Amino acid sequence: MRYLQAVGLVLLSFLTTFITANAQVGVFIRPSTGSISSPVSGQSWVLNSTNLTLVVWNGSSWQVVSTPLNNFTAVVAPTSSNDNTQGYSSASIWYNTISGNLYVCTSAATSAAVWVQINNLGALTIPLANLDTTGATTGQAIVYNGSVFAAGSPIALNQLSTSGATTGQSIIYNGTNYAPGSPSINLSQLTQSSASAGDFASYNGTVWVHKTILPGANGGTGTALFSSGVSTFASAGSVVIADTSITSSSIIVVTQQNTSPVSEYFSVSLSAGTGFTIHSTNSSSTAVVNWIRIK
Repeated sequence: MRYLQAVGLVLLSFLTTFITANAQVGVFIRPSTGSISSPVSGQSWVLNSTNLTLVVWNGSSWQVVSTPLNNFTAVVAPTSSNDNTQGYSSASIWYNTISGNLYVCTSAATSAAVWVQINNLGALTIPLANLDTTGATTGQAIVYNGSVFAAGSPIALNQLSTSGATTGQSIIYNGTNYAPGSPSINLSQLTQSSASAGDFASYNGTVWVHKTILPGANGGTGTALFSSGVSTFASAGSVVIADTSITSSSIIVVTQQNTSPVSEYFSVSLSAGTGFTIHSTNSSSTAVVNWIRIK
């Protein structure tokens, strides 16, 4: 009797171990694969009761083995939400019966599904982010290499067609495409950054910049090409005009408004970046003079 009990215990232990080790071998109907904790490669199958896909454990992941879910009765285009949670997978087909457009799923990631239209491509606008960048390097453009459009060097100016162009024309958008034409930039389109009232545009040898022609208080200031003003000698032999635009090559022209009480002669000394001084031969001059600074 004790012998039979011992055999029974050994058999029960064996069956328990066998059942535990093989309990997840077979076909299971589950809403997900999360409940299968110990799948066996090639022997654990799950029929997803939510999206009706059949998957098998391949040793490292669950692999879909059923035919991809397709939609041939849709009335709208697919979106990123038409994903794996709805049973779609890579290679799923979607047909919009209203527009006649056909789409294929290239990724069914949750909430980020990607569907690519594969017909009527002539009217299709492809987002730049969806373009294949394989083989491309920084700075390359999309060019025709003789067979297909692919990554390549940008088109040189001498490669552009000159058909219909005349001297002095630019390449502008005419409302339909880019073609030769005369530029027509409105003054209101020019940047007014750092500009002041009375400024004008001047080319400095590199770029177009703002320049002013208006004098400041008692003389020009800033980056003026020239300025002018009126100064009065206060019973002294000189008068100082502040002008930060003064250079060692600036030209100052001085004229006297009146000759009372006496005629005088004037000279000028420059102080680059600071201003200039008008000197009179009359040490107690009260003369009123007009001056113009050039450069």
